Amino acid sequence: MKAVEKICQCGVSFFVKSYKAERSKFCSNKCKYKFYVKATGFRRVDKKPNPNWFVKEQLPWNTGTKGVVKSNSGSIKVGQRLSPLTEFSIGENIGKENNKWKGDDVGYYGLHTWVQRTLGKAEKCSICGETKKRIDWANRSRQYMRDIDDWLQLCSTCHGKYDTGHRGAIKMRFGKCA
Repeated sequence: MKAVEKICQCGVSFFVKSYKAERSKFCSNKCKYKFYVKATGFRRVDKKPNPNWFVKEQLPWNTGTKGVVKSNSGSIKVGQRLSPLTEFSIGENIGKENNKWKGDDVGYYGLHTWVQRTLGKAEKCSICGETKKRIDWANRSRQYMRDIDDWLQLCSTCHGKYDTGHRGAIKMRFGKCA
């Protein structure tokens, strides 16, 4: 590639590759910011240098390190707990203690999630005894209240037959057909 000599607006001559010759107008970013004017007439004015700009005399943060940077004495170790006040405890703020608890105003998916968290994963169909198909929790009374005794385990086939003709109950309760 051939290098082309250009002259910056500051008066310094500089070389650029031939394919960049038309676009290159400035010798450095400093000159670009100093002399560049947008099509709207706006001229960039830097009041002071950005403290994050790299200075030539400044050493990089990883000088002297080789390969993976190892943790130092101030690093958090695996399994280390900083404070019991900031630590999350399992079972804390679950259920009625949670400030987002909706009670019986919960939605369709939220209610099914609550049932699965409370009763566990459905494993065996209550009607046909199937264990290999997808097994879901189904509501017996179709009222969809938070009553643990009102749920039964059904495979996808039995669940479809059980809900046939009763999809209106879901739509009336939740405003959609799930």
